[in-house]
Amino acid sequence: MRDPFHTTSKRGAILQQALTRFPDLNVNAIEAHVALENTAEIAATLTFTPLEEHGISRGKFHILMYLTMEEMLGNEAPSPSAIAGSLGVTRATVTQLLDGLERDRFVERRNVGHDRRAQAIHLTEEGRRLFDVLVPSISRKIARFYSPLSPNERQTLIKLLTKLAAQNSELAGR
Repeated sequence: MRDPFHTTSKRGAILQQALTRFPDLNVNAIEAHVALENTAEIAATLTFTPLEEHGISRGKFHILMYLTMEEMLGNEAPSPSAIAGSLGVTRATVTQLLDGLERDRFVERRNVGHDRRAQAIHLTEEGRRLFDVLVPSISRKIARFYSPLSPNERQTLIKLLTKLAAQNSELAGR
């Protein structure tokens, strides 16, 4: 969605009218939020274009990334519930994503012990290969996106975003 404040030449007039209608409005905070939201949407669109080439959604990619990180750390294969909790999505969402990943042979479900209801999710060799193809491409997109900023500016951005997240994560239930 395009940024409604920056696509009109009457931005100043609209914000003035908004201040009249909503006297407690913090225009500067709203402008910052709109700019951040617009930038985040552009970043996500540009960054994840390689996924489209492979017919994989961001949700599926996040599961592949999570499973890869667990493997890299030497952890046991996670359950669908653990994946859902870690990614902050519902178990139903993870189940749906896993169904697609399993159908495409990128992951496999394995029963844990004698309880057929308990499952662990494992990457397949095909899943590892896909992840290894996607990461360099996504990494190049990320580097290109941030290239207008100097290393110092990137560090400042990280500090500012970290500060916002730290101050607001509890309010967001994270």
